Amino acid sequence: MARYGKTTKLAPKDVILRAREHFGPEGEVGLPIDRESWNEVLFEGGGGSVAITALPQPGDPRKTDVEILSREYDYWAERFLGKLPNA
Repeated sequence: MARYGKTTKLAPKDVILRAREHFGPEGEVGLPIDRESWNEVLFEGGGGSVAITALPQPGDPRKTDVEILSREYDYWAERFLGKLPNA
């Protein structure tokens, strides 16, 4: 399992929406959504999983800390983080 992180200027809900577009059933990767909330989404399938958490940065709510836990989808996790704008 690999852990990735990035700080972006997007709001948490926008990060989750982009994650759905990237990893989700209609996205590039095509994984089913196992669990979702306003700041977290979990995709599982194909022998692996991707969990994405997006939280406002403490002390600066205009920035969002994004964390990804990836099992078997490291390439796609790195690609997704590369698409997010920097803070």
